[in-house]
Amino acid sequence: MDAEPTLHNPFWPKAFPDPFVLKFHGQYYAYATEPEAHPSKDSPVFPILTSIDLVHWHSAGKALSAFGAPYHSYWAPEVTVYNGQFFLYYAVHTEEFKGGIRVAVADSPTGPFTDSGHDLTTAYLPWAIDPHVFRDQDGQWYLYMTIDYWNDPITGFTGSGNAVACLQDPFTVQGEITRVTAPSSPWQLFEAKRQEKGGVDWYTVEGPTVVRHRKRYYEMFSGGRYYGENYAVSYAVSDRPMGPDGMRDTSWQDWAGTEEGPFLI
Repeated sequence: MDAEPTLHNPFWPKAFPDPFVLKFHGQYYAYATEPEAHPSKDSPVFPILTSIDLVHWHSAGKALSAFGAPYHSYWAPEVTVYNGQFFLYYAVHTEEFKGGIRVAVADSPTGPFTDSGHDLTTAYLPWAIDPHVFRDQDGQWYLYMTIDYWNDPITGFTGSGNAVACLQDPFTVQGEITRVTAPSSPWQLFEAKRQEKGGVDWYTVEGPTVVRHRKRYYEMFSGGRYYGENYAVSYAVSDRPMGPDGMRDTSWQDWAGTEEGPFLI
């Protein structure tokens, strides 16, 4: 009798940051941040892996062609399926601390994806990363993301935090982008006296992922500096995916993170 596949780390020998996994028709598709910081025009970005068992992975090329200058730093791709098409949401920068979230479309989970021409966030914000798309049971779509918070009115911390907006369709933000989870704890320190941000102590929560369990919403996120020893995973809980009070919404209850790793619900 053949032995069952055994999980092992690393499951892939090459760089594969910010992984997102889509399960579609019994197969798994993993997408990652582009390791090349300044890809040239038309060069492929966003590595893709495929697997049938989450143990054995195979390269499926890359998802998208780069724009070239002035765009760089292609980060945090996430793919969702809607009406038989695949929508890849990702962040791309035009310069340091400026950039937004875009969406590309394909007929296959391995692409090739074509950018839709829609920038979802720069009309509202100068900088946004880490897109996450969530569809609630009533059919409403939400776009979660990470943005900058300056002197958050609730927590008093300055740094990067998570926010949400309704989606009118896969390409269009509807209404305001509102606060979800701001930095709120010393363990979320990204850098003390960060010069790029005016010399303030800068805290970070990022990478939101939302699931609904029974009648509550759980947001998992990372906090701290991504290559620091304090980098950890935590979560927040709410009775609704988006509060009515905008930046002063307090529906999300933050729970302190630890270095042990993510929560499973």
